[in-house]
Amino acid sequence: MVASWGLLEWFFALALLGLTGAVGLAFVYIVAQLFLNPGRKPKRT
Repeated sequence: MVASWGLLEWFFALALLGLTGAVGLAFVYIVAQLFLNPGRKPKRT
């Protein structure tokens, strides 16, 4: 028996996907900060 998803299932699946993506982007940002030179002053435009 194949049951299709309703609105609530799709909402939670998309919410989980979005939160997972946000956490992944935050993790990549934090890891990238480790490789930046902390002694270098930020560029002023």
